[in-house]
Amino acid sequence: GFLSSSYDRSVAEKFMNQPSRLVNPRKVLFIIRADLRLDGLIFAPIGHLTDYPDEHEVLFNLDSAFFIDDVKQDKTTDVCLIRMRGN
Repeated sequence: GFLSSSYDRSVAEKFMNQPSRLVNPRKVLFIIRADLRLDGLIFAPIGHLTDYPDEHEVLFNLDSAFFIDDVKQDKTTDVCLIRMRGN
């Protein structure tokens, strides 16, 4: 399987802010730094292949591993920001 993401932060925020059936859901935004030169990280920008090219979609293999560099709670938006990079 694959993990869907976007180059465009506003697209990710749009999906994050959609209504949820959960009670008091936590909003989390993963900020991923990916390097095409890494052998172990499988991902592909597919925006040009979809019906929604403005979403700038990128797929990551579900087996991808990441290093977490930072975790912060944005006090203004109450969003947990997790910065990570491909391994």
